[in-house]
Amino acid sequence: MFRPLKNLLRSARRRLRKENTAAGVSGASRFWIGLTVAFAILFASFLFPPERMFAPPSMPQVGEIAAEDIIAPFDFPVYKTEEEMEFERLEAISSLSAVLEYDAGKVDSVFKAVDGLFHLADSLTAKGNPPQAAAEKLRLFFPEIKEKTLRVILEHDSLAQSKQIIRSSLQDRYIVGVAATDTTVPPRFQTVQVERPTRTSSFAADQVHGLEDAKRRLREDIEIQAGGESKTYIDALYSIAQTFLGVNLTFSQEKTTKRRAEAIGSISDEKMWFHAGQRLIAKNERVTETHLEWMRALMEHRAQTGTEAGTLQFLLPFVARIMFMSFIFLSFLLAYYHMNGREQFRLIRVIPLLLIMLLTVVSGYIITEQADLSKFLVPVATGIILTVILFNLRTAILATVAEALLFGVLYEFNFEFTFLVVIVGLTAAFSMRTVKRRSDFYSGALYLAIAYALSAYIFEALSFSDTNVILRQCGYGVANAAASSFIAMAILPLFESLFAFTTNITLLELSDMNHPLLKRLALESPGTYHHSLVIGTLTENAAEAIGANSLLARIGAYYHDVGKMEISEYFVENQFGVKSKHEELAPSMSAIVIKSHITRGRELAEEYDLPDAIIDFIEEHHGTSLMSYFYNKAKELHPDEEVSEAEYRYPGPKPQSKETAILMIADSVEAASRTLEDPKASRIRSLVRRLINDKVQSGQLSESNLTLKDLQGIEDAFVKVLIGVFHSRIEYPKKEEEESTPV
Repeated sequence: MFRPLKNLLRSARRRLRKENTAAGVSGASRFWIGLTVAFAILFASFLFPPERMFAPPSMPQVGEIAAEDIIAPFDFPVYKTEEEMEFERLEAISSLSAVLEYDAGKVDSVFKAVDGLFHLADSLTAKGNPPQAAAEKLRLFFPEIKEKTLRVILEHDSLAQSKQIIRSSLQDRYIVGVAATDTTVPPRFQTVQVERPTRTSSFAADQVHGLEDAKRRLREDIEIQAGGESKTYIDALYSIAQTFLGVNLTFSQEKTTKRRAEAIGSISDEKMWFHAGQRLIAKNERVTETHLEWMRALMEHRAQTGTEAGTLQFLLPFVARIMFMSFIFLSFLLAYYHMNGREQFRLIRVIPLLLIMLLTVVSGYIITEQADLSKFLVPVATGIILTVILFNLRTAILATVAEALLFGVLYEFNFEFTFLVVIVGLTAAFSMRTVKRRSDFYSGALYLAIAYALSAYIFEALSFSDTNVILRQCGYGVANAAASSFIAMAILPLFESLFAFTTNITLLELSDMNHPLLKRLALESPGTYHHSLVIGTLTENAAEAIGANSLLARIGAYYHDVGKMEISEYFVENQFGVKSKHEELAPSMSAIVIKSHITRGRELAEEYDLPDAIIDFIEEHHGTSLMSYFYNKAKELHPDEEVSEAEYRYPGPKPQSKETAILMIADSVEAASRTLEDPKASRIRSLVRRLINDKVQSGQLSESNLTLKDLQGIEDAFVKVLIGVFHSRIEYPKKEEEESTPV
């Protein structure tokens, strides 16, 4: 499943190796580096909110004492936060009243009907009609009222009293009005507004009653007003009154929604206004979160007003931000170029370097701007750890300074955070500079935790923060230290694979003799395997003597001849006294066979995913040296023909580093030392010096940056190791001599 992906990755890495052989020389390479840097500058400039660009360089922080008065340069509003707006909206909604429409015409018709009933009753009684006859006639006009009920009212002493009780009770019910049910008003409303044709009245929501509840209350009113009258009389009054009682209130959803929208719309998003010349923060005043809110409102207003203040004045903060970012990135890359050399200033090295810095900036943006968490949680140390492991200590120190300046600018020239980045970055760089195994991350995390905790304590104590705040910030720092180390450990393999880095951790993993490729070499080509181990000892000691990467030199030596194992019988260290197969081959064919171990070695290295630094040892350990034995043999066999040297030279390239150059010399020294009959120290030194001079004179070391002092150190290291290999032994007496020797 992953095979095509791995092949694609190998192909991309091979292409990058070819394109970056001439480090930074080509115009195309310079173009892509420039484009990458420009992207990094613009990305860092515009990642944080634009209003931050309008912050003054002396932007105070919470808890600090203002060094001077800060005066508003122009009129500007302070807007409410979204939380404050939402709170006011909820308050406005909760205080809204439901709108009920009052049908006054229906109420008027009720009282007209009551008046009509009693006016007719008076007329019938005045004409001398007995109660029974009057009741029968009244029922013709009011059939909904029972005749028995009408007779009880007519037999009573006073029709005027009955009329008054019924009207008064109905009037009490219609003061607010009668709804169809008790749930006519939605339960979320605490008050209601009853809209009449001439006025609007407000009532509590529980004062609005449904028809059934209104009837119950109507009877209570009649019982109170009727006083000591008989139950029959009271029942008759209630029966007539409830006949006329009807619904006259309806809930208006449309008007209620409209008023809700008007209430929300009337809420102003402005909390307060500052006028030009008004003081925001007084000198010697402790800065609070409210002060910073005012300062942010000032910046936001300036950013929003745009060209109203003039195009140049509006664009100036953006130009200033880009100029600051350009200065930081370009200074950093220029220093990296001069400190690490031209051969390291390549696209494949610039991209990961800038990527690490931008990922750190993005993490700071997410943590502080999006999540609104403490700056002590920004994983600055992660980027520095990756830099020191993938590059070197000098580059990590440069990156620390660059990131400190970067965050200082992005956080309104916050010196406190800048200083924190310097402390944490330098601690990470020095504590992780010699990581050779995964467990080294834990000791580095411990130093980082101490640095974070002390920094948090000092900064917060100087700000007179509360003890709980100090402890919380220290806890954030310790958590950040642990997280930074684990994050760096997790993503380190990605950078190693994508950008062809070879770290000490990778080299130590490759030093395992159970590596599949080394196991094959030991089984298929034992002579070459032993030769590689001896070469590894030579190169490691020589590299250590001149300050080169001794671990890389040793591991590169282990794998430099893996291309021989499939044709091991063609190489002298694997022939073990048998007749050489080259005696049956033409010199030109022998040269092709010998050279093939370079090509095949590279193919095997790629197949087993060896890093590029190891592949360099395979390709460069012979450089473009001449295979003099076969070349001279060809000249002897064909004295009359011109033999081309190119056919008898290794494909190269020449050694490009000190480590591969040491391997080239060690390869020749080890092979030649086995031919010494009397390996005395003087003879060994003479041999080593001669072979080194041969490599220098043939120009094979011209691209390796080795100095004369380095060559002397290499010579001394080789001689020391070879003397140990060829040390003289005590000649023990034979068995017969031992037996004849007296005790």
